[in-house]
Amino acid sequence: MENIKFGLREIDTLQYAILPKAYDSSAEKFQYSFGINFSFPDIEKRIICCSSLIKYEGKTSPFLILEVAVYFEVEEESWDHLIDMKTNQITLPKSTAHHMMSLTIGSARGILHSETKNTEFNRLILPTVNLNKLIDGDVIQPMPESEKQE
Repeated sequence: MENIKFGLREIDTLQYAILPKAYDSSAEKFQYSFGINFSFPDIEKRIICCSSLIKYEGKTSPFLILEVAVYFEVEEESWDHLIDMKTNQITLPKSTAHHMMSLTIGSARGILHSETKNTEFNRLILPTVNLNKLIDGDVIQPMPESEKQE
């Protein structure tokens, strides 16, 4: 089932730090690293978390770190299609994972703008991201031990 129905339930800034000593204000371009992660923190409530960790790098160390988590609640009928009790796995279709990643990256972009408003760091705009390079297939994870059927 590709048409997974879900709603956005919470956005959380897990980390936000500016380390000005590592920042070179004269630099025209900056390197950044970007990572994305999926987790299933509350199986009973059908919650999927997509988080993103972004680091802007100076010459020797990061000077800005932002980690954002977005929590999605999947509708019950859709959730049943994600769970395979025979293999004790959760499978999130690639298209749904891409949609959730897009919402998470957009949230991170907005948080970055808001947190750096009226500072010299506001010129840091999270570039567009090719989601196909981040995930090339379905997201498959084992069920948490407490949820597995014996």
